[in-house]
Amino acid sequence: MNLVDLLCGSRGLRKRLEESRQRLYRVALAWCGDPMLADDLAQETLAKALQKSHQLRETEKLECWLYSILNNAWREHLRRLRPTSELDEELFVCDDCPETRGHADQIVSRVRAAIARL
Repeated sequence: MNLVDLLCGSRGLRKRLEESRQRLYRVALAWCGDPMLADDLAQETLAKALQKSHQLRETEKLECWLYSILNNAWREHLRRLRPTSELDEELFVCDDCPETRGHADQIVSRVRAAIARL
């Protein structure tokens, strides 16, 4: 008995996981467009599924469960790529400096323009 059989608990579940790999890969490839990243996402999905196989209560819902794990892996990848801060979100150093006043004036003029359009 190999490790996959031991973790999955049955040969049937192992076979279904093996069959799901290509479908997971194709979905990941459609999402990211990068074959290497899609392969990594599919592999990460199956690794997490094996680690957490005890959480799967209904084996009939295996595909749905796997796609949820894949979705979470994809979202985590996107989170890692997201910049930590944006220039628009930066706080100004002082309350009464030209940048702060200019920013406030821009907001006021945008609001007035929006009200004028109404």
